[in-house]
Amino acid sequence: MKKVGIITFYHGSHNYGGLLQAYAMCEVVRARGYDVQQISFNSKKQQAQQTEKTGYSGQFRSFLRTVNSKFRTALLRRKFRTRQAGFREFRDSIPHSKEFTSDTIVACNDIYDIFITGSDQVWNPNYMLPEYLLDFVRDKPKFAYAASVSQTLLTEEQEQRFAVSLSDYIGVSVREKENAEQFRKIYTNVQWVLDPTLLIEKDDWDKIASSRIIKEDYLFCYFIGCNKDSRRMAMQYAKAHSLKIVCIPYFNNVWCRADSGFGDYKLYKVSPNEWISLIKYATCVFTDSFHATVFANIFEKDFFVYNREKTGTMNNRIYSLLGMLARTDRFIDTKEKMYCDYLNSMGHIDYSLRALEFVKIHSASNAYLDDCLKKSLDVITRENQNE
Repeated sequence: MKKVGIITFYHGSHNYGGLLQAYAMCEVVRARGYDVQQISFNSKKQQAQQTEKTGYSGQFRSFLRTVNSKFRTALLRRKFRTRQAGFREFRDSIPHSKEFTSDTIVACNDIYDIFITGSDQVWNPNYMLPEYLLDFVRDKPKFAYAASVSQTLLTEEQEQRFAVSLSDYIGVSVREKENAEQFRKIYTNVQWVLDPTLLIEKDDWDKIASSRIIKEDYLFCYFIGCNKDSRRMAMQYAKAHSLKIVCIPYFNNVWCRADSGFGDYKLYKVSPNEWISLIKYATCVFTDSFHATVFANIFEKDFFVYNREKTGTMNNRIYSLLGMLARTDRFIDTKEKMYCDYLNSMGHIDYSLRALEFVKIHSASNAYLDDCLKKSLDVITRENQNE
C-alpha cells in the first residue's frame, strides 16, 4: 500500500474549517486505498503586523484600542484555554506524522511515496512558505488539491515563483474559479475543484457530529470578523423568528467589541465535532466563514453570509462557492440587502434542486483526484523499472 503525505494547515490548528478540511482530505484519499497522513509541519511563521500611518491623535487612539483589547483578552484567557482543549482531541484523531520543521521536513522523502499540498489557503502569498509548494520533495510524484490563493490577482513576481515550483507537478487544482484562470498562465491544465469537505457525504459527517447541544430553536452565528452590522441583523432576525442566538465569541482568542454582549448562548469550549452539531441542528446560520457556509449547505440549512468587515470586501472564495451553488443571493454584500425585510423575502432554500454546476464540479473533482493518484502510481512504477 502506497503512503501519501498531505501538507496543509494542520499542526497546532485551532481553526474549525482548517481541521475539518484536513480530516476530509485524509478520508477521501484513504477511501481510495492509500495509507495517508497529514504531515505535521510546524512552520513557526510569524506574521508581520501592518500598521497604518496616521497622525499623532490617530496613533494615540489606536494605542488605547490596543491596550483595551489586550486587557480584555487577558481577562478571558482561562476560557480561551478551555477552547484549545476542544480542538486537541479531534486534531489527534486525524492520521498524522511526527512533528517536522523546515530543517527536518526533507526526511519525509524517506517516508511517503506521494505528496499532496492542500486544501485551504496554503498558497496565500501573504504567508506562504516553500514547504506548502512541496519544494522539499525529491523525485517523488506530487500534486495540489484545492489549494487556495485567497486573492484575485498575482504579481508578476508571484507568478514566476509559482511557475518554478509547479513545473514538476503531476497536477494542479485550485479551490476558487478565478484562481484557476490565473494559474492557467503558469500551469497548462489547472482544474477548479471542490473543497474536500464537499467530497464527503452528509451521512458521513452525521457520524462524527456530536449530539444536539442547544435544545431550543436557535440561530447559529459564527463570525470571524468584527462587522457590527452582521450582529445587528442577527439580533433583528432572531427576534422576528423567536430564535435564541448561539455564538462562539472572540475568534482566534482575541477580544473584539462586536462580540461583547452579543448572543444568548456564548460557547467557548467547542470541538470540531460540536461545531458541526451546532450547524446541523440550527434553524438558520449567519456567518462570514467559508467553511461554515459549506456545512450550512451540507446540512441543508437556511443561511446568510456577510463581509467580515463593514467596509471590507469578502475575498473570492465566498463568491466562487456561492456562485457554484447558485446561492449568491444569500451573500449580504450591499447596503440594499442590510435589512431584515430582504432576509425574510428570501424564504427557505429549496435543497431539492441541486445546482448543475455543483454536480459538474463534484464529478470533476473526484475524477481529478483519481487521475492524479493514477499518474503518481505510474511514475512510481516507471522509476522502479528503471532501477
